[in-house]
Amino acid sequence: MIPLDPLTATLGFLCWMAFRRQAGTNFGQMTPEREEVFRNAMEFLRDPARMRSLAEEFQKEGLKFQALLLRKRADWRERPPELRASHDKIFAKAMLSSNIQAILGVAQAFEDMTATVKAKQLREHAKEVHVAARQAQEQEEAAKNAKKNGVAPSPPEVTKKPETQAETATDE
Repeated sequence: MIPLDPLTATLGFLCWMAFRRQAGTNFGQMTPEREEVFRNAMEFLRDPARMRSLAEEFQKEGLKFQALLLRKRADWRERPPELRASHDKIFAKAMLSSNIQAILGVAQAFEDMTATVKAKQLREHAKEVHVAARQAQEQEEAAKNAKKNGVAPSPPEVTKKPETQAETATDE
């Protein structure tokens, strides 16, 4: 048996007591109140300084991931105008693209910068491109089958996509 001196035993006991006391609190737990504060800050708070101070509070409460996201959102909010213009060009180019993988890559990049609305719009665009490509492929196959069977193919249906409010929203 290993002998323990009284000082080591006392320090171990005090550490154990501190851990037990801390475990009974909401330290590091996302309570409903904290969740509401976090979501509102991410969506509506425009002041980067206030967002950084809120991130510090979340950090002190043991919510490191939420603090990191708040800091990223503060960085997003205080981008210089040149960088904003660059991001807008990238977003516009991706919205005109038909390369699904590239669109999803740009969406992930915007998601990493906490631009969630823009990322969502890009993912919806990628889905629409995929559906359009699938419809074109089906129409091509139908035309080949019709030609093979000697039947005139029917003209493709044109559907107009209604513009929604979410498509016009910005994530600034």
